[in-house]
Amino acid sequence: MKTPTIGPTLFFFVLLTVIFSNCGEKEKPRSTITLYNQPLSVIQDTLEGKWELHYGIGGICATCYHEYGNQFLEFTNNERIRSYSGTELKLDTTLIWYKDKWGYPDADSAYVMKYFDSLGYPNDFMVEGIYSDTLIIHTNASDAVFYRLTKVSDDPQ
Repeated sequence: MKTPTIGPTLFFFVLLTVIFSNCGEKEKPRSTITLYNQPLSVIQDTLEGKWELHYGIGGICATCYHEYGNQFLEFTNNERIRSYSGTELKLDTTLIWYKDKWGYPDADSAYVMKYFDSLGYPNDFMVEGIYSDTLIIHTNASDAVFYRLTKVSDDPQ
């Protein structure tokens, strides 16, 4: 009785693995930056620039989807926030930062950004972090809406 050799079979499977492991498009590396537990200077530096608001999830209905089109937020280096609808400036006001203990069991407290809208109503947002290329901020409330934004490229290309 002849015993089969394992060498050629093993070589064949290794060859197939090498050939097919390099197929397809390489995925861009994803990064995560947790911001709620960072010093204020790190949060401000990370936020600086213009961000496009895509959608929010939550509110009174925890799974409600709120879609936004052509809406932008800009955070300046002099602690201002600007809101745009397309290219039209809707709001340009000062950000007020304060600490709150709500919502993060693994942090003593987190920074909250507050501003007053054009009607004088307060808006309080906590900066969650950046996941892949998406900034997540949410209202500082028990029925929070979690907003998703992406950075607008400064590159004119």
